[in-house]
Amino acid sequence: MVLVGGVDVSALVERRGQRLVYRPTVAPLPAGATEIIVYQKRGADWTELRRVTVKVLTAAGFTRIAFTPTTTLGNKGQLSEGRSEGTPAPERSTFQDFVLNGSLTTAHEAPRFTIESSSNYMGVSRREEALRFGVRQDRAPLLDLADYRVTFRAGGSALTVGHTTFGASRHLVSDFASRGATLAWTRGGTQLTVGALNAASTVGWDNLVGIDRPKNRVMGAALGRELIARRPGALRVDATVLDASRLPVNAFTQGAVIDAEQSAGGSLQLSAATSGQRVRLTGGYSRSRFDNPARDGQLTGDTIVRAVERETRGARFVEANLSPVQNANVRGFGAANVALGWRHERIDPLYRSVAAALQADRQQNTADANLTLGPISGLFGWSWSRDNLARVPTILTTVGDVGSANVAVPVAPLFRLRRGQSVFPTLTLSLTRTHQRADGVPAGNIFRPEDLPDQLSNSSDLGAQWQLGRWRIAARRNRTRQDNRQAERETADFASGSDVLSVGTSFGTSADVSLDLGKDFQRSEERAEQTDAR
Repeated sequence: MVLVGGVDVSALVERRGQRLVYRPTVAPLPAGATEIIVYQKRGADWTELRRVTVKVLTAAGFTRIAFTPTTTLGNKGQLSEGRSEGTPAPERSTFQDFVLNGSLTTAHEAPRFTIESSSNYMGVSRREEALRFGVRQDRAPLLDLADYRVTFRAGGSALTVGHTTFGASRHLVSDFASRGATLAWTRGGTQLTVGALNAASTVGWDNLVGIDRPKNRVMGAALGRELIARRPGALRVDATVLDASRLPVNAFTQGAVIDAEQSAGGSLQLSAATSGQRVRLTGGYSRSRFDNPARDGQLTGDTIVRAVERETRGARFVEANLSPVQNANVRGFGAANVALGWRHERIDPLYRSVAAALQADRQQNTADANLTLGPISGLFGWSWSRDNLARVPTILTTVGDVGSANVAVPVAPLFRLRRGQSVFPTLTLSLTRTHQRADGVPAGNIFRPEDLPDQLSNSSDLGAQWQLGRWRIAARRNRTRQDNRQAERETADFASGSDVLSVGTSFGTSADVSLDLGKDFQRSEERAEQTDAR
């Protein structure tokens, strides 16, 4: 007896010597995996001789084809409307607006390649809520394409068309997301990625590939190499080049600068780590040339202005992490861990890349420590920042520092309480101190001493959380004070705070209910005024 996919086809099987031949002429085998079992009858017993699984290709040569569509229909409406006498009538007194959200996911698998796709659609009954109403007004389609993605994989290569991301360079192009195409190739410890994407977020049925306008396009290539192939992550180098141009996308009611921003540059990053990840080091440097923009006739008209100069600037970063203590046993507490980190970042004045959102003319250093002692965990950090790196004497220079501390203490595990653990809370404490101030008085008599900012803010947050079966209880006390130290405004201080008690429970996955009770206050020291809310 021969079973194919659970069906007895013994009458259709031909025996040719040592071979059994089955031709599914009446009903073809379904695409995908099909199990075949061969039995032999000996007296009253059936013995299984062989069991195999075959993969049947589709007519197009695929081993599997899958389609997964989803649709959601939403309604927002108003059945009636009322207003006081003299109040202007609204644009629509009653209405029913519908929103349709749909998606389609497909997968096509073949022996040597796969094709995957996903797409999302949005339909509305009111044109003002259409996906592209902001730029096309009355011409915006009621049913529009929100995003799509098609990926073709073969061997160590992957080609993606549609909404994709490109770049891993922090200051040049980092996870830049838009509509376009990327090609990734991997062999051993080498990865090469090239991409061409639209310079702005794109939706709709137009410009499906996203790169039809050269002045609104981001193009780049990234090459990464593991220098120690036998231990990935030990020493890696990444290089990126970029050529980008972006046009403004203005709404139908707005004007805009019509010339394109352009940038071109490259970056080099190096990362290293010890085998146990006890020491990790990452650093990189980027160089970018930026035009912003060369000329805009709508702005200048017939006025003679000085031409905008092309600027070439750099940006750098260094990150170092050290774990001097890893899983050390401390009697009475348990495992202890200490992780230390230090980060430095500097972005030159006038540095700009079309494919990265950055604040130029700024330098920042950060140090932090992450500590665990048994169930106790704490995170402590401090950062320093400064702008006006070129020290232009007529520009206001600001410096700032931020300190923070966060500690969490679960009481029951700390004291190793076995009974009534839910009665004891988890305590949390957060402290933050921020000081922003001017560094000196700029030249040119533009600023007076009383114009220079100087503000110190302190914030504290103390909380306790209980988990009693399905019930949860949380209490929190928050206090914030802003100390204005600006000349002649020393009393312009503010204080605020809140006390909150929250009780909630869940009913499986079907419902969740919570009740919050709180008291808030805000106080102005300068005006001697306080407002309270309960």
